[in-house]
Amino acid sequence: TFMNPHLIHAMIDQGLFDDYHPPDRYKAAQQWMKQNIQVDSIIVKPTSEAMIKLIHHAGGIAVLAHPAYYSRDGLQGSMKDLNTMISNLKDMGMDGMEVVYPYCQEGSREFPTMDDERAAIAMLQEFALYYGLQETTGSDAHHIDQLRAYHSRS
Repeated sequence: TFMNPHLIHAMIDQGLFDDYHPPDRYKAAQQWMKQNIQVDSIIVKPTSEAMIKLIHHAGGIAVLAHPAYYSRDGLQGSMKDLNTMISNLKDMGMDGMEVVYPYCQEGSREFPTMDDERAAIAMLQEFALYYGLQETTGSDAHHIDQLRAYHSRS
């Protein structure tokens, strides 16, 4: 399925939004699309509960990807909201969450330092332990060079 993110990344890869700093490029391209491209079809997205059931029906394990990004006002400001979301998803049958993830990336506003990333990971480990959720690790790598860079971080 071809969706907006595919077009947005293609535009960014072509250098169409190089005037923006890396963390702003995606948002700028997304805004441009909203203002300039009209799509007549609507794709109804399934609920979280329906997705969890679908994953289980297929024999999979339902895992929440990079959950620290769901905290809107910085980690400390929205721990309660994140806790509520994780609790609700656990009640729906979620099995685990991605705990270790490279939150501190170039231009990251939410996690500008490795200490910020480590604090987020520690908090997520506590949530996983409290709710009895499986912990996963993700590199967010889409190319071998990105995977090498992830594993050579300090």
